[in-house]
Amino acid sequence: MKSSRWLSVKPFALAVLAGVALAPAASAQGLSRVTAQVQIHGAPAIAAHVRQALPAHLVRALSEHPVDGYPQGSRLVVRVESVFLASGGSSAFGGFGGMSMPDSMEGHVDVLDTRGRLLYSRPLTAHHPVTGNVHTAPMHEPLRINNLMKSFAYWAVRRAGP
Repeated sequence: MKSSRWLSVKPFALAVLAGVALAPAASAQGLSRVTAQVQIHGAPAIAAHVRQALPAHLVRALSEHPVDGYPQGSRLVVRVESVFLASGGSSAFGGFGGMSMPDSMEGHVDVLDTRGRLLYSRPLTAHHPVTGNVHTAPMHEPLRINNLMKSFAYWAVRRAGP
C-alpha cells in the first residue's frame, strides 16, 4: 500500500535561523536580508536539507524579483512548518484513476523592519507536482524537496510585496 509522508510541526520543536545578506543590487530595493526558520518535526534529514538550502533559494528569488515599498534594511522572514511528499504516480493521474496530490510545503511569510517590527505577514503554501518514480522515493526525495523549495521561495517573494 502506498502512503504519503507528512512531516508536521510541533510548536517550538525546532527553530533554526539562517540569515543571509543580499547582493547590493537587491538590497537597494528595500528588502536587504532573508531569514529562514525551519520548524519541521519528525524528519531531521529533511529539516537539515531545507535549513541549509532554502536561504539560497530565497536570495535568488529576491534578486530575480526585487520587492519595492519597504523601508531600507527590511528583512524577509520565511518559516517552514510542514513538508508533504505525496505518494502519487509519475504522471498527472494517480494509479487509481484520479489526480495525484502534489508535494507541498507550508509555512509563513513575514517582513520585519530594522527594529524587528512586523510590517507584513501571510501564510504560504507552495505545491509542486510529483515527478519520477515514487517507488524509488529515497533517491528522488532531495530533488522533490529542492523543487518545493524553489516554488516556496518564488511565492514567498511574490507574496511579500506590500
